[in-house]
Amino acid sequence: MKNLAVIFLLVVVSFAGCRSGSGGPPQGDPSLVVSHHYELVIDGTAYFRQDEVHPGFILGGNTGAWSERLTYPESGELMGGLGHGILRFPGGDAANDYCWVYELEEGEDWKIKIDEYVAFLKENRMKPLFGVNIFDHEYNGIQHNALAEAVALVEYMKDQGLGGGYYELGNENDGPWNAHDGQQLTINEYLEKYIPIAEAMKAADPEIKLLGPAVSGYDNPGQHKPYIEGFIEGMRGRRDLVDYFSYHYYGETWIDRSNNNRINLDRPQSLAGQARDIRGQLAAAGLSDVKLAITEYNAAVWGESNVDKCVIEQGLWLADFIGEAFCHLDMATVWISLTPAYDPIRKPKGDPHALIDESANPPCPAKNYWPCALAFKALANGDRDNPVRVLQVNSPAPTSQMTVYATRAADESWAGVLLINKGKTAVTVEASMDNFPGFTEVRGWRMGEKEYNQGYNNEKTLVEFVPDCEGNVISLLLPPLSLVGISAHCSGE
Repeated sequence: MKNLAVIFLLVVVSFAGCRSGSGGPPQGDPSLVVSHHYELVIDGTAYFRQDEVHPGFILGGNTGAWSERLTYPESGELMGGLGHGILRFPGGDAANDYCWVYELEEGEDWKIKIDEYVAFLKENRMKPLFGVNIFDHEYNGIQHNALAEAVALVEYMKDQGLGGGYYELGNENDGPWNAHDGQQLTINEYLEKYIPIAEAMKAADPEIKLLGPAVSGYDNPGQHKPYIEGFIEGMRGRRDLVDYFSYHYYGETWIDRSNNNRINLDRPQSLAGQARDIRGQLAAAGLSDVKLAITEYNAAVWGESNVDKCVIEQGLWLADFIGEAFCHLDMATVWISLTPAYDPIRKPKGDPHALIDESANPPCPAKNYWPCALAFKALANGDRDNPVRVLQVNSPAPTSQMTVYATRAADESWAGVLLINKGKTAVTVEASMDNFPGFTEVRGWRMGEKEYNQGYNNEKTLVEFVPDCEGNVISLLLPPLSLVGISAHCSGE
């Protein structure tokens, strides 16, 4: 094992004359203050987790039944660039209201019907993750039974060639925002709905995978904890009724005029402790093989405030969370892949969570598309289908300054590294790639604050470069508030 080193320095580096293809910023960038030099070790035989990870499930997405441009081919192409292998629908709390039977036959409440969602999945080779309405409801004087329609949904999907799909029951039914229409439930009330519906759905197709309780977060002791603990206890002895424990992760950050909250760049690192706690509770209840899913995540939830909407910190947070998800989760679906996007001038009513702007014709990348696309390039080599192994990274850098994630193809054909500089000064890095065969090709991508701010509908947002390499040591410079991704192809010798 090499000694890990951090060197504190304060130098000014000018890249006006930087050679093409080097590890420095693009030619013509202003001088940068470099405050630290970090020497990392990434061992190709030291695994962070022992199981293989399927990128398409960690890089999953969300779309809403309100997004009529889901049917556009550009939507599928852009989601492909994010690595989506699974797509959640009908979107958030729409799951508590969406009647797929009514919409398919005659409804006009929503823009996308289930047959269009199914066609999109088939065209783009994605798995379904359907949010199941657990409430009985009425349309045009006709009663609709939630259990019966959940069973019919499973049978419909099986008839469409999508048997064995993924289904999440309800959505954020712990939340007081669902109280106005009777959709806020205690955990016992939720279980009274979940258990019989889950039993019936599994009977209709034993190969399906069920997710619950879709709780809105983790940290609130009065709201989240009872749901987490109560659901796990409710599933004790009922392993056949749950395949994934699911919850949502917005960094526990609510940004509103009534507070001074900002995006917290340290919050992605809280995922490790949460995952450890939930997996521990599952194991104690005899559910150790139940997997862990976060079916909505983003840097914050916004109220009446424009603070920190679509800024570089949000991009860093998203990429950082994806790195943590590779380390700790079995499934993650970002909120939200396709919806009208926010812009302070042109589209102030848009959604700052959007990765793809549905209000554009055709849909186009929003600013937050690019950090997720860069993570896909680095940690999956742009391939959502083939499994990877997550590697340990020995880094002296504090995670408040820089985080680093590394993967290796299960067939050992390539290695990937994602580096996130959260600081306001540049850092230099030497990454020693130990126990790898020789590299035949090393590619890099970079995105800083300037590129992020110019990222709306800009295919040149990710700056591609050739990293400096000497043997298996890769040298990089990370500008302030930036992302860098590396993909190194191995010779096999």
